[in-house]
Amino acid sequence: MSVALMHPDDMMEAKRNAAAEEAKSETPDEKKPTHWLRIHLVFPKAPDIKTYDFWRAVALELLATALFCYVGIGTAVSNFKLNDNPNAVLVTAFGFGLAITTMLYVTDHGHFNPAVTLALVIFGECHWLKAICFVIVQTLGGMLGAYIVMLQSPGLGEYGVNKLGRYGDFSQNCTFCEHKYNPHPRDVSAGSAAFAEMMGTFLLVYTVGEVVVNPRSVAMSRDQYGINFAPLAIGLAVFLAHIVLIPITGCGINPARSFGAFFVSIFAANCNNMPAHLIPGGRCHSGDLSIFIIMPFVGAALAAVLCLFVFRSTEPIPEAEKPELKLVQRYPLDRYSIGTNAETKNNVDSPTQQKVPTPTRPISPLIVAKAHQIVPTKKNHGDRYSKGTDQESKRNIRSSPNEDHDDPQFSESKNRDI
Repeated sequence: MSVALMHPDDMMEAKRNAAAEEAKSETPDEKKPTHWLRIHLVFPKAPDIKTYDFWRAVALELLATALFCYVGIGTAVSNFKLNDNPNAVLVTAFGFGLAITTMLYVTDHGHFNPAVTLALVIFGECHWLKAICFVIVQTLGGMLGAYIVMLQSPGLGEYGVNKLGRYGDFSQNCTFCEHKYNPHPRDVSAGSAAFAEMMGTFLLVYTVGEVVVNPRSVAMSRDQYGINFAPLAIGLAVFLAHIVLIPITGCGINPARSFGAFFVSIFAANCNNMPAHLIPGGRCHSGDLSIFIIMPFVGAALAAVLCLFVFRSTEPIPEAEKPELKLVQRYPLDRYSIGTNAETKNNVDSPTQQKVPTPTRPISPLIVAKAHQIVPTKKNHGDRYSKGTDQESKRNIRSSPNEDHDDPQFSESKNRDI
């Protein structure tokens, strides 16, 4: 019987050839499709509306949306109306961005925006029944947040309403004639405002799709002990959108926020019944409401379709590309460990790894005696320690059958040691 020995390089080459032959022998059904239209559609399960968790999520959506609108609209009113802050645009943008970041960290599944809810329905992350409930409470939350701002700052005609930017003025050359608005070249048209609102919402929803929905997101934590940076990224997107859009439209990108501000402003002072020259900007915000209700949904739908069909943001990670995650079992640390860095420290968290023996310290004989229940006693035969508590179980552990206990010199030395 003869055995053929192969060089390790030849063995590796043979394995590669075998793997190549196996790949060629695969049937067409076993191969994954590579067509560019391949998408991963997700159909969420219908929520159980009788459970506490469902209504808890609805209540959180109402409260968080109200707080978000309160902070955002309140920042705008305080800096544009009450304080006339020259940095009002920057401060207001920070207010909206930090508000959405805080509310996302407070709640675990917040939307706070009907346009975002529509996008998550398209992504397959939210059922349509849950989406309807969320849109209703989002609208109520926007109205509640704007109403709280009106209570703390009464007497203002407008409370954070979105409308077209107008920079002209009214002629006052005559006394009895009607005031006439003189347009300015920087005045924003309805088409520009609609496009701006669509792009601002597109930026927000695209960020949501890539940092929340996409399983390859670098912002989401890949284990239960990691940090989630998705709310921070979404807050930065809201901040950027407000920096760009506040001078143009006041930055809506949220139908619930825009409708809440419109409703409270109409309730406070109906600009439809006011002369044009008394209205801030010379234009009533009710004429522009449709732009801020419709265009955010258009921008959200475009961003969701782009992420779904072009970037395939919902496609799961193949098993071969998934990073290897090790579950850490937390055990109490040993008293001593070797080294201080990862290369030399004794790994006590891994139950399978053999521990490095720890250095021992000199221990007093009395400590050893106590650990073994060895009680020091004085006996006539000179035994130093004996185990047990009763006379029947005591045993001389230092004596041997060959020792002479009757020797007076031996007994005297033992007693002297004790």
